[in-house]
Amino acid sequence: MTTIARYNALRRELLQVELDLAASKRAYLSDGINGPRGVRAVLEERRAALRLEIHDLREVVEELREAAFKAKKHQFLLALIAGCERIGRHDLVRTASAEASEWLRDQGMAQAYSAKV
Repeated sequence: MTTIARYNALRRELLQVELDLAASKRAYLSDGINGPRGVRAVLEERRAALRLEIHDLREVVEELREAAFKAKKHQFLLALIAGCERIGRHDLVRTASAEASEWLRDQGMAQAYSAKV
């Protein structure tokens, strides 16, 4: 199971546990039905464990999501450039590249962009 799939499964399980706890509380408040205390304690313990595991995975999921957005943006630009070149609009690619370089200079990031690592 991937990290994202695990994260989503944990979130879904947490929602189910919270639903079960709410149903137990509703049954008690509306009908006076008292379920076994051990069941509620197990559900509350599981909810706490799920919240902790979700918290621990959240940073990794955010990094993966950010990487996916960056990769999609890169692929989009490659496809757009290829499309412009396919229809003979190399001038648009050169103009966009020049504008992006100018923006980097204006933001004070030109040296970081051209740094050798």
